[in-house]
Amino acid sequence: PSKGQRPWSPPIGYQCVYESYFGDHTKLWFPIPRLITSYAFCRDIAISQMLNGSLRIAIMLMVMAAEMGISMSVRMFEELTFTTADPNMIFLVKMRANYNVLTGHPNKTQDWQRVYFYIKSDEHAFEEPPADDYRGL
Repeated sequence: PSKGQRPWSPPIGYQCVYESYFGDHTKLWFPIPRLITSYAFCRDIAISQMLNGSLRIAIMLMVMAAEMGISMSVRMFEELTFTTADPNMIFLVKMRANYNVLTGHPNKTQDWQRVYFYIKSDEHAFEEPPADDYRGL
């Protein structure tokens, strides 16, 4: 991004993501999995509005499902989790109490919004590239 660009103003055809999404605590990868983009699309949010812990849960559930030979769908994901939004429209996904299988991981990622970059909305960055009308912040 240039000096004047912010996470909420990516160029047309690009998405903003935070570097912390790909770190040790969250472990998101490229191409960004279909579950992430589909969930964001269903909720009408941008990926950059999701907290690291939200992505951590999605990734953990996708990996567990893959180990069992199942593909995690948005519907399954929403059955296992619930979502809340803070006043700044940052979204937090939490496991439902009876299904909490993710333990021992940090609750917060410090300075998670400090470093961000833009990725082109194509097949190299996304398993299923977002359409032209995909929501930016």
